[in-house]
Amino acid sequence: PFLSDRRVVDFPPMFWLPILYCIILPFRSGRVAKLYQSIWTTGGSPLLVITKLQAAALQTLLSQRLLAFNANKRSESDKLANDHLVDESNVTTDIVVSFAMTYTQPSIAMEIKRLSTEEKADRVIVIPLFPQYSTTTTGAIYSQISTLMLNAVNILIVHDYYRRKDFIVALADSVRKHRAENGVGQMLLFSYHGIPKALTTKGDPYERHCNETAVSVAKETEGARHDGRD
Repeated sequence: PFLSDRRVVDFPPMFWLPILYCIILPFRSGRVAKLYQSIWTTGGSPLLVITKLQAAALQTLLSQRLLAFNANKRSESDKLANDHLVDESNVTTDIVVSFAMTYTQPSIAMEIKRLSTEEKADRVIVIPLFPQYSTTTTGAIYSQISTLMLNAVNILIVHDYYRRKDFIVALADSVRKHRAENGVGQMLLFSYHGIPKALTTKGDPYERHCNETAVSVAKETEGARHDGRD
């Protein structure tokens, strides 16, 4: 599904699909399967295992913060002279963290529908694990969600977060930790997923977002210089 997505490969399907299914996939699948076997874990795909751990950690963190927030709200409410003036609707009762995949299961549509029906969610905040926006990644998520007909659910999608200070600090902290354990190298190299140059030419902001991220992290890590090379 990934390589057949028009947002990823902007090439006429009548030409691209025969190449994909008759040449690329038949010859590529066996080689790629061996590479995946070398990194597979007892819990399955590393991506799935790590994503589950991330979701669980975020659930724990948000639940703890929610308890503290609600306790503070109730403490403020207790100070009111008349209890009937307290608006309990302002107290959030629950936050559910889940995850979905763009091209595999659990799908975005399936998970949002589950949150709506089983968890009775009336608001869903979608945070793509792509700090920098690209039509090939976050754009594909927008497209999938736009096809959902869920009038009872308010869906908010985070467009990007590469400029957030806490994100930059977190990356810089990981650099500092690595340097403390392994020493400082001659160069701090940033590596990003690539996209077709044609998409950048057409206005995809991904390359610019990546460069800005690298500059921000370099400045955060002791004012390190960034030479701007890809």
